[in-house]
Amino acid sequence: MIKKSNYQIECGADGNFNLFNATGEMLFLKNNGIPFLPVTNLAVIWGEPEMSVSADKIVYQLADNSLYENPQTVLELHDDHIEFYFKAKVKQRMALNKWYLIQKDSEINALECLDFRSHIDSPAAYQVHQTVLGRRKLGTVGLDANTEDGDLMFAPHPMLFIFRQLADSMVIAPMELVAAESCHVSMIKGSTIITDYHIEIGRNLYWLEAGEELESPHFMINLTHDKDVYEALTSYTDILVKTGKVIPKQPEDVPTWALSPMWCSWGDQHTILDSAEVIHLATSAEARANACDNITEQMINHVVKVIEEQELPIRTLILDDKWYTHQGDMHVDTSKFPDFRSMIDKLHAKGFKVMAWASLYQFEYCSETYKNHPEWFILHHYHRNLGNPSKDLLCIDYSNPAIVEEYLGEMMERLLSDKPGCYNLDGIKFDWPFLLPHDYPFADRNWVGKEKTIYNTQKLVYDYAKRAKADCLIIGVSPHPFFNDTQDVIRTYDVSTFDLTIHTERAKYIKAIAPGMIPALDEHVFHQNFFSYMEQAAELGIPMIYNILRFNGDGHVYTADDYVKLKDILDRYCEKTPRLKNYIASL
Repeated sequence: MIKKSNYQIECGADGNFNLFNATGEMLFLKNNGIPFLPVTNLAVIWGEPEMSVSADKIVYQLADNSLYENPQTVLELHDDHIEFYFKAKVKQRMALNKWYLIQKDSEINALECLDFRSHIDSPAAYQVHQTVLGRRKLGTVGLDANTEDGDLMFAPHPMLFIFRQLADSMVIAPMELVAAESCHVSMIKGSTIITDYHIEIGRNLYWLEAGEELESPHFMINLTHDKDVYEALTSYTDILVKTGKVIPKQPEDVPTWALSPMWCSWGDQHTILDSAEVIHLATSAEARANACDNITEQMINHVVKVIEEQELPIRTLILDDKWYTHQGDMHVDTSKFPDFRSMIDKLHAKGFKVMAWASLYQFEYCSETYKNHPEWFILHHYHRNLGNPSKDLLCIDYSNPAIVEEYLGEMMERLLSDKPGCYNLDGIKFDWPFLLPHDYPFADRNWVGKEKTIYNTQKLVYDYAKRAKADCLIIGVSPHPFFNDTQDVIRTYDVSTFDLTIHTERAKYIKAIAPGMIPALDEHVFHQNFFSYMEQAAELGIPMIYNILRFNGDGHVYTADDYVKLKDILDRYCEKTPRLKNYIASL
């Protein structure tokens, strides 16, 4: 038995091990077999391992076989976590399809499995108001969980699960970006015995070459006691920070102006109420566009007038969808904004910062970019995109450096620069990273897999944006420990419900999973619970207001009393944030 501060581990002569909590009173994981073995398109016989055990390391040394030379799985026994991985030298060319993280017939002694998939577009989302946290009871109905994102929400979902047994938690999670699509775990009905626990890369996406050194992604097992689920997540990310895997976001990384309460045009620009029925019944792109097409210079100026007359401390304005001509091109629609740059400059003179929603991942077939450069594009089949009957989505191949410079360099300069002919915007609101063709066999293996594809793309956008305007703000949608350098704040994302716990739970998740990151509490479209929501938004992060004129969920039109209540909440938020208070006073 090897004892550490957070756990105890017992190794058997057969190569199996048992993992206990810190006191040794509870067996959490009964490992049966060799963890972290690769699966390729070629079969292999592994044979029995030779065990090497010390106080700080367990090594499963496997005999050479037809595919690998010197294969071994290593468990590094740190004081507060176990780091485990596989490594070997590749003997012949083959496709790496998956990693068996923990072998079949192992057992996890837990009462529930928690994951963090989002559920905004699942069939029951609007009926049961699911949050980002999914709980699955174990030992009765069995378990079948994964980190895929078939739902229109946060992406990518980190490849981690939390297994809870009363006051104890076990986090099994990556220590780096993973070149894979998703993580899957299943258990036998009526038990807690594992039938499958693997990382899915995909078929024929990731090729290994003879002679290369193969090393799996590094994962950790971290046990905690008497912590809630978000504290257990924080314990995991604290280790990532301590080991230098993640650099926390620092207060000075975010420009002071970005802390201001934000108004986003999405709610007020709706021509009809935006409820679950609108979202799910507006099945054509035209119908959906018409529902939210009321965004013009006149509407923006009207909102600004209300903000000024009501003395609301909102100093960031976000122009949402439909301010442009075509998705992907992001050229201003001059029928709505005859002199866009002049409008932006006037708003700057009034003390406002102006951001815009931008489609960086999905392009329309009628876009100028596609018509002029069809060779730049690859397709992504997204089966739940209701607004596209063909289901195939046009995406630029961001893995091609030449395309990136010509397209992304030009667009970021045009959107953000203060040079003549540019828009002089102050930042970009991200959306829809799940639309990227992440299950694509990129020539550069560093792009293969959902996490790698989305990270690399967002990092390019972020870097090009900062090159165009150093203090611009990037509002992202990827709560993930390894995405801190691709976004400045993370919004809790769209949801049309009066259940404010959806946003508050997501805010807690963002703060736990992305060290130092500030959440921006997003769309709340109903008058019901609105002021309670604003109170919590001011406590947990940056308040975002989608409705200044009327609430597009229930049609309630602002009253004089509503403005007074909102001003009081936002004033108190600014008062407790000295940087922001001084900034607003200086305007």
